[in-house]
Amino acid sequence: FWGIETTCPPLAFNTPDFPSWGIIKSPHSCGGIYGLAFAPDGTSLLCCGMGPMTDPMAGNGKMTWQRWDWQASPPEKLGQIADGAGGAGLMETLCLGPDGKFLMAGRQAQGTWNAAIFGDNGKLLASLDTKSRVTRAMFVPDGQTLYLAAAVGQPKRTKDDKWPNYGRVHVVSIGE
Repeated sequence: FWGIETTCPPLAFNTPDFPSWGIIKSPHSCGGIYGLAFAPDGTSLLCCGMGPMTDPMAGNGKMTWQRWDWQASPPEKLGQIADGAGGAGLMETLCLGPDGKFLMAGRQAQGTWNAAIFGDNGKLLASLDTKSRVTRAMFVPDGQTLYLAAAVGQPKRTKDDKWPNYGRVHVVSIGE
């Protein structure tokens, strides 16, 4: 593996819950797993992306996360987003807080949020519609503030041939 010595055996597992292809229209791939994060104790792996979809061009797949025991043989699914807990869109980032809760965020196609915090039990605790595409996220060490890297749709150039600002950093206070 790139000439790097490793003690970890190669690991691969599959889940049908992150399809790459829609069932109508444009024949291209845009689903799959986009974000990964290990639990703080390293015993489980979270993944997120876009689940079953009708039209990949619309990005209307189910907002999806799953938690896996990656060390089991074969790897075992421990949990996933509850039906009705999310809408449709491409979830691109996972971020774990110091207390076991985690954030999943991305781009919303239909629904009421594009960034949400789940408890360590997988229950939806809070959600937010940032009106932007969230591509990265980070909790501060005390878990009370969250930083979201985002962008709104790229606007057209201005009359003086400049690009307007469209990058965003959202700073969100997390209440207990």
